[in-house]
Amino acid sequence: MSPRPVPLALLGAHVVVTGASRGIGAALAGELAGRGARVTLVARSEMPLKALAAEIGGVAVVADLADPSHLDGLVARIEAGAGPVDVLINNAAVAVVNRLVDQSADDIRQSFALNCVAPAELCRQVLPGMLARGRGRPQVLDARPVEHAGAPHQPVHGPALGQQLLKCNDNDVSRHPQFVC
Repeated sequence: MSPRPVPLALLGAHVVVTGASRGIGAALAGELAGRGARVTLVARSEMPLKALAAEIGGVAVVADLADPSHLDGLVARIEAGAGPVDVLINNAAVAVVNRLVDQSADDIRQSFALNCVAPAELCRQVLPGMLARGRGRPQVLDARPVEHAGAPHQPVHGPALGQQLLKCNDNDVSRHPQFVC
């Protein structure tokens, strides 16, 4: 049996939350800031993102994570401005609610880019620093109930999120991290 990971203290920890301009991401960012974390909020919706960052004392980074030019080097840019990332919460996602036959090729590409490629790439970018420091936690969230995963009206969203299997031995990067996508 593996030992339980040591809880990461949030006070002063640098936490990056994607999809932070509304919904679960905004709520997480507010809660984390309330617990003393230094929060960097990432989303493509500039106005609500900046408003929330100002409200909670966080840093707003406007980026469309489905766009490779925004995604490339994002963690390095964040760390250059706000310091090393202790926790990465991959919350950004999109669900195209339509039958597969009615979705466009662009809908499918965007869904996979945001729901699978972006979390894998951000984990790839953040892990070297976490491993070097011997601490940190990358997380991938899927807030939908299990019974809705891959529902007929979301044929691409479910499988894309289903591929986000983040295994860092209880998400503790001090022991053998792996990201499978």
